[in-house]
Amino acid sequence: MFPTPLVSNADSPGAQTTLLSRSTDKNAELRYLVEVDEAWQERVLSMAYEGVFDKVADINFEGKLRFIPRSKLTSSKSLTSSSSDVGEFIHKAMSNMYSLRNDERQYQCVPCS
Repeated sequence: MFPTPLVSNADSPGAQTTLLSRSTDKNAELRYLVEVDEAWQERVLSMAYEGVFDKVADINFEGKLRFIPRSKLTSSKSLTSSSSDVGEFIHKAMSNMYSLRNDERQYQCVPCS
């Protein structure tokens, strides 16, 4: 569920936009207060529109995760790994970063199959 905006001061041009949002999920306890500079927001949205963030994850021959601009791919054969391999790689990396004690392993996310 995406958070829905409750309050915005976007009426004043050039001012920072403050959004207070809540989730439509009645079980959600987290509320969001996000301040967004309008010039920054415009730059980021322009970059997104230009495809700057449109990238594909792959694992290179050295075993490192890399992000390739989609525009540089000629086909899926340009990739060295499958999406399952990338998912497993990310899962292992996250597990290593947040290594859990044995009694906490029951709460650990498991890879999708």
